[in-house]
Amino acid sequence: MAETPREEVWDDFVDWCQPRGLTPVPANPWTLAAYLRYCERVHRPTAIQKRMRQIGAVLFEKSRKRPDRHPTVMRTMDRIKESHTRKKQKAPPPLFSEDDFTSAEKPKKTEPKKAAPKKAAKAKTPAKSAKPAKVVRSLRGTPKLVRKRKP
Repeated sequence: MAETPREEVWDDFVDWCQPRGLTPVPANPWTLAAYLRYCERVHRPTAIQKRMRQIGAVLFEKSRKRPDRHPTVMRTMDRIKESHTRKKQKAPPPLFSEDDFTSAEKPKKTEPKKAAPKKAAKAKTPAKSAKPAKVVRSLRGTPKLVRKRKP
């Protein structure tokens, strides 16, 4: 007797869960979402959505829960569809043509400016650092008093 596609999908889901130490019944929505992401490598979004519904129907029969309708699973399915449509779209045309960057004349190289030599510090006075001193701030021990304004 040949298995129905729903049973094949369920067996595939159970086979995916077992080596990962996940329980297929009752399935956590995160488990189903992770399985859908795993299926993304092999199947198209329409086939993945069909698998999601079939697994959800089997889980409903076995545990009376529908993780396929959970917001996490729905968001995952939406992301799979979005990523598939992005892959289908052609790359946008370049903003600039190659001629904008290449010209017959080569740009002239400018030499970097040399820094002026530093004056030697006097031996008697210590050299001052360029950084300002750190300001130490602390919390008040008592609240700041505020006067009420008279109307």
